[in-house]
Amino acid sequence: MTTKKNQEKFVIADVEIIIGNSYEVIPKKDYDAPKGFQEHNTTKYLMKGISEHRSITFDQTMNLWNTGFDIDSPVNAKIDPLKRKAEVDNFNKLVRQPFEAKYRANLESTNNAFWDEYTYELYTNKIFDTTQEKDRLDLFQALQNGRLCLKGTKNPTLQKDANYHIRSREKEISLKEERAETKFQAFATFSTLLNLDPKKDDTLYSVLEWLNLSQVRTSDTGALRKLVLRMFEDEKTGYDFSERFLKTYDESQTDLGKEKMQIFGTLQILRSKNKLDLKRQQYFIEDVRIGNTLKEAAETALVKPEIKELILRTYQSVT
Repeated sequence: MTTKKNQEKFVIADVEIIIGNSYEVIPKKDYDAPKGFQEHNTTKYLMKGISEHRSITFDQTMNLWNTGFDIDSPVNAKIDPLKRKAEVDNFNKLVRQPFEAKYRANLESTNNAFWDEYTYELYTNKIFDTTQEKDRLDLFQALQNGRLCLKGTKNPTLQKDANYHIRSREKEISLKEERAETKFQAFATFSTLLNLDPKKDDTLYSVLEWLNLSQVRTSDTGALRKLVLRMFEDEKTGYDFSERFLKTYDESQTDLGKEKMQIFGTLQILRSKNKLDLKRQQYFIEDVRIGNTLKEAAETALVKPEIKELILRTYQSVT
């Protein structure tokens, strides 16, 4: 496998194209399109076979095709002048020359015979395999001419002109693998904590309470397992919850984090026993403001000993 250090790549239209990777055309939401189109996040019909064929432009003034392989190609005007020669040389090395070698073609910008017939096709879910010279050329031209753009690009011109977004399939797979690993680690950590005696180690309760799960200390083990697993497995929010669970657990293993979560748990008990006063969306004990939220109060207690002492004294009075 080629290491990242040795990967050949070029950047066009804010997209880094790594030779050897595959890139997928995906729908781009058009807020001016009919509602049905917006629901599918697209400007194009999703029916099989619907596609568009594109070519490149001929510059009448310069009497050449706008290939992007010449420094003075109009399409290269958007590239920083100080970097333009190096980037265009790279385009020729990685896109033009491999295509010419394989197909014995001539991609000179004055070659009417080739460019007059040249087209590339775009449609939702089309895959550009950059190990294939033709796909590489087509992808290069689609990006150069603004037909595709990276989702989330900050360039308003690219977003406005493109009909489709594009994504790296390898990055997508890597992201899915990373998320699956995060969920697995969260589940493994949860299972380990669930098997501990809460009278000796109540870390799990502290973590789940900090994540705003209620009544975890009164739930039986089976019900708690089902609840948390359902949250890990949720298609939309499962990864985010897993990530927050691990982050909160790591914090609970520090002295300050552990103390903060213990104080937070204590505050929840005080609230359940009506020992906290809520006035104007702020919590008070004996007319002393402790915070807008219980989390804020717990964090404040770490830096203000008088607040911490007030919380603990109040707790001792009800236990």
